[in-house]
Parts: sequence; structure tokens; C-alpha cells
Amino acid sequence: MTTTKLQDYADKIQEAAKALDTFQHANNDTSDGRELPVNAPHAVIEAREALIDAATRLLQDVSEPTQFLPNLAVQGQQISGLRWLCRFNVISLVPLDGSISYADLAAAAKVPLKQLKSIVRMLMCANFFAETASQNVQHTKLSAQFARSEPLQTWAIFLAEDSIIMGLKMYEATSKWGATTSKTETSFNLALGTDEPFFEWLSTTPEATKKFSSYMKAVTATYGTSLEHLVDGYDWASRLRDGATVVDVGGSLGHASIALARKHKGLKFIVQDLPRVIQNVDATSIDEDAGVRDRITFAEHDFFEPQPVEEADVYLLRQILHDWPDADATKILQNISTVMRPDARIMIMDSALPLPGTIGRVHEAQLRVRDMTMMQAFNASERELEDWKKLLKDADERLEMESVEIPTGSNLAILVARLK
Repeated sequence: MTTTKLQDYADKIQEAAKALDTFQHANNDTSDGRELPVNAPHAVIEAREALIDAATRLLQDVSEPTQFLPNLAVQGQQISGLRWLCRFNVISLVPLDGSISYADLAAAAKVPLKQLKSIVRMLMCANFFAETASQNVQHTKLSAQFARSEPLQTWAIFLAEDSIIMGLKMYEATSKWGATTSKTETSFNLALGTDEPFFEWLSTTPEATKKFSSYMKAVTATYGTSLEHLVDGYDWASRLRDGATVVDVGGSLGHASIALARKHKGLKFIVQDLPRVIQNVDATSIDEDAGVRDRITFAEHDFFEPQPVEEADVYLLRQILHDWPDADATKILQNISTVMRPDARIMIMDSALPLPGTIGRVHEAQLRVRDMTMMQAFNASERELEDWKKLLKDADERLEMESVEIPTGSNLAILVARLK
């Protein structure tokens, strides 16, 4: 580690901070860079990512190796404490304006005072809650956001009760099954004590279904997986004719199609999913303005069966294939490629894992969390670009990658394939 390297990090931090500060002053923004508006210029978003990356690398480089495990212990205790706070509804009991004493908070939450103090003060080290001069508890911007969002609290619970537990069973899963791709021989199966694949287990476990749905709502609301990247990250207007049809394969309740229909008024959509999903669709809740509702239809379809719509212009697979090992993902693609028109496209929106060190370290780590989770839950994975190209060829020799776009700030790439 050299002084020049440290100075380089410091210079990058200063440059990025100046860009953020200039933007905030010009827009009367007082959020200190933590809550950029959704329409913030890409250069400003990139500046924040550059600042976070440089600060992270600086901290890692100046830290001693002996600090690595203690730092992991801090993170472990903080996620444990956050689960405790969410389960006892402590976060929502702290007033959004003002503060509350530890004694009153413990009484309201019906929890032991001493435990509450230890846990809250542990989370304060992560800027979650603050303590007043009179030793009362008050919100920070971070904790206040959790107080306003039940899905965020459910996300924290899911991390502690499901994601981390699955991760801790990786060693046992590999020891027992080795290089299996079976969806019933996973870390998840050992962690939850079930022989069913994840989604089958979920469909028969109401409490888990509710938790998972709320967790997914929180995840999809984050900027990295925002539908904005699908809507604006591809030039729909110039690449598709007016009146073109998009088939949203495995599209659930149609959130992606609805977002696209609002912006691109010349497109029509068919949302496909399993009967148990489609039966829960409330079409009357879809916007009537701009003819959105009239341009979206819902159809029951299992993507492991032949694709019934042969005249579509685009077959959209958004966050579908990463749930499936290569053999299953190949079958899903084959069911489309065998019926698609020569001028049609398959659009895959999923992570395209970067090579190590080629993007910001924090962003890369977030993508690798997704990769590890897919392995633990499904024996699947997030794929690198070359993996995607191979998957297309394995599905159909005629399929080739036409374009790859990664919108600024997105955790997902837009991969477009066509028949050659």
C-alpha cells in the first residue's frame, strides 16, 4: 500500500463529493447524497457510485488483516439485532418526530430494557437510530425509512431468517450432494428441512409466501432493480413497430408490462404465468388512462411447455432465467425459439456478472450476493456474458446475441437475442 494509492482514493472521493455537492446546491437538496431523485442525471448517479467505491477501497486498504473477522462479527450482530427490532416492532414505535426514552420504548414494545439498550446501541454504529443528549432514542434518515416501510422490515427479517440460514448450509449441501443441479438438493432444502423445491414449498407455506412477497416488493423498489431501467434502458420506440406485441413470459401480476405500457403507448402486451398466479390478477386496478388496461391481456402458461404465441415481436424474460439451472433455462428458451418469427427478439433482463475488479467493488459485491443466493436456493446462478452466449447456443444454434445494455445504476443487463 503506497501513499500514492491512498491519495488517489482521496482524490476520487473529493472529486465525486464535489459533483454531488454541486448538484444538491443547484436543486436545493439537503439529503447529503443519500436520496438522489429518480430523475437525477446519470453523471450524478455515477459520481455517488464512484464515491462509495473509492471510500470502500480506502477503508479496506488501510484496515489491518486482523480487523477482517471482527468487522464480519459486527455485521452479523447488526443483522441479528435488526431482526430483533423488526420482530418486536421497535422501529415503528420510535416517533418520526422527536424522541423516546429507552424505558418507554421497552414498555411499548414489551421487551427487556437491558436487551433493548444493547441492541439499539449496536445498530447506532450503523447509523441506524441516534441517541440524544438526554439518552433518548430518535430516528436517523435510515431508520426512519424503515419505520415508514413494512416491506423494508420484512426484507431484514428475510435476510436473517432465510438468506443467512441458507448460506450457512452451503458446506453441508456440497458435502452431501457435490456438484448437483437438482432443485431439491440445495442449501435451502437443508436449512428449511424440506424435500420440495423452493417455489413449491413457498406455495404451500402461507406465512413464508407473505414474507417473500413483501421482501420482493422491497427489493424491486430499489433503484438497482427498478422497472425504470427496463422502460428507459432500451430504445423501444425506434426498434419496434407501432402496434408490436410483447409477451411477458413469467410476468407474474404484470408489473413490468404495466410500466412499459404507460410509457410506450404503441405497444401491446400479453402477460403469461401459471394459473395460480393469473387467477389473482385484478385487471380493474390497471390504469385506464392512455389505454393501458386495453393493451394488456393475461394468459395462463407454463414456460416449460411450448410457447403458444407465435406472432410476438418480443418475448420478455425479466428475472426468470437466473432462478433456473442451465438445463431448465435451455428448455425455457427452446420453447420460445422454436415458434418465434425470424424477425422477433428474445429480451432477457437479468444480471450479467462482471469479471472481478471491472466495476465498483460495492456494486460487484451486490451482484455476487444475487449469484450466491441463486446457488443456495435453486442450484442456479447469475451468469457472466459468455455464459449467456453459451446458453443461447445450447438452446438453439440459430440464437445469437444482438445487443447488451446495462443501464446506469442497474443491477440487471438487457440482453437481446435473435435468430440468425
